[in-house]
This record gives sequence, structure tokens and C-alpha cells, in this order.
Amino acid sequence: MKLQAGHKTLLVLAVLLTAVVLCTLPFRVLKQETLYVYTKGQFSSAEAGFIDELKRLGFAVKLNVKELPKPQTAALWLDTPNAMEEMKKSQAEVNFIYTTAYYPLPLAGQTKALVVLTPYRELYEHYVRFNQKTALFSLGINLKDFYNKEDKKIYTALYYGDNNKVFPYAEALKQKKDIRFMGNFWPASFEALQPKTQKQKADILNQTDIVIVYNDPASPQSKTIPTELAEAAGCATLVFSTPNSAVSKLYGNTVITYDTLPDLEEKLAYYLNNRGKTKHISRALQKITIEKYSSAVTAKRFKEILSWLKQNAL
Repeated sequence: MKLQAGHKTLLVLAVLLTAVVLCTLPFRVLKQETLYVYTKGQFSSAEAGFIDELKRLGFAVKLNVKELPKPQTAALWLDTPNAMEEMKKSQAEVNFIYTTAYYPLPLAGQTKALVVLTPYRELYEHYVRFNQKTALFSLGINLKDFYNKEDKKIYTALYYGDNNKVFPYAEALKQKKDIRFMGNFWPASFEALQPKTQKQKADILNQTDIVIVYNDPASPQSKTIPTELAEAAGCATLVFSTPNSAVSKLYGNTVITYDTLPDLEEKLAYYLNNRGKTKHISRALQKITIEKYSSAVTAKRFKEILSWLKQNAL
């Protein structure tokens, strides 16, 4: 069958366009955003999940390389102790320092294009007052490690946290046979569970009906989302927590708040006798974690922050 002149023209154009697309593919790969990421030694589950999601979003991640960040790239220091000194040598277009330390960074004389990422609203507001580029930011939770597996429940209730000698109800709860403890540095008499891997920790959380966390009012943890709480939420476990404004803002009433030991004991009894309600709330808790506090969400937000900065010529 012969092609008419018009059809021949369209066919030639289609071939040419295909050739152009194929020729430009290598250049598209070269335009991938390069991001230098520095961590302190063995990185945490949250850091690992965040880095994996950055790669999934298309970043060419250079992780803990010895070379300094080059021009036309971005650099991110994740809770590294010497971030400020290392950042001063960076040639990156944009530099980010994420720190969970509850004190302001020494920014006097700082001339680099720097954005400070902090999980603390007070520090965020401090940087804003001093005209320092900043963002209220957390790494979120790695749902590849902490997710619901529908495991059979073995533990009725579990206090999750290290023995930092501030949990006022530890001795009282130890007397109850249906409450266990998980964390480090507990006396032998507590027979605390001490998982060695993230998988073991997630398995225990999945096998628990209710996880109890405590926010020491004197600790910075009480001003942000505790890691223990987020990990339990990812596993769709019902969580009890002392008052925490950051937790309330994110999770609302899907985290059960307790104020005193009698209050805790009363609410434990109520929810253990109402398993249907417990499961419904824990599912809602997990849904919020997936949609608002997972590594996928936080990595996407980081990319949006970087794009905005570049568009607005930081």
C-alpha cells in the first residue's frame, strides 16, 4: 500500500521526533539532582528510610563520600557533630543541616547558602527571628522497618523507652504481670526486652496490644514526636503517651493521653476490655503515620523545599 504525501510527511516527523527523544535521554540522566548526604557512622532506621526515598525520588545520592560537595549540587548533613565546620568547605549550591540537638547552631559569620532543618518549633522560630533560612522538619519513620504484620498478640502492654530514670511509674508497673518493658539500661529485675535488630523490635511491637511512652517534660523529646511513639504507630499498635503538643498536633486523639498513674491504669483497663475500639484507633493512628510522617512523605517535602529554594534564588 502506498502512502499519500501527507502521511509520508507525518511519518518522517514521527521518526525525527523519536530520534530526538532517544538522543536526549543521556542528557536527561545527567541532569539528575546530585545530593551529598553525610551521616554519623551507622545510620538509623529513620535515616536509612529517608535516604532510600530520596533515591526513589530521583536524587543521585552520594553517601558519606570523602570528596567535598561540588558546585551545582546540594548537600545534607544528618545529625553529624562537625556539620558546621564541614559545611564551610562545601561548594554546593544549597547546604542543609538537619539536627536534633536542642540548642541553636553557631551561625555568626556564616556566609554559605545554608538551611537549618529542625524538629523543634522553638528553634525554628529562633532562626526565623535571626533571618536564617530554616524549616520545621523531621525525618519521619521508615515503614520498611515498622509496619503492621497482623501478628498474634503476645504482650498485653509494653513500656517502650530506655531507663533514663525519669519514668515515675516504672516500679509500680513492674508489679503488674501483664506489662513488659523494652529498651536499654533497665535493671535485671525488670527483665526488659532488648531486641538486637530493627526487625526484632518491629516484631515485638506487632505482637503488643498497647505501647506506653513517657515524655519527660524536661527533655527536648517532649517537644517533638518521640521515635518510640512513631515506630509503634507504624506497626498499628495503640499508643499511650503523656501530654505532648507535637504529638497532639499530628495525631489528635488517636494517641491516648494519660497524666497520672491512676489515669494510666484506668485507661489501660478500658481499652483492653474494648478490643474493637482499640483496633479501630490503632488503624487510624497507622494511617496518619503513613500519610503524614513516613519517610516517603518527608523525603518528598525535602525535595519541595530544595526546589522552592532554587526557584527563589537562595
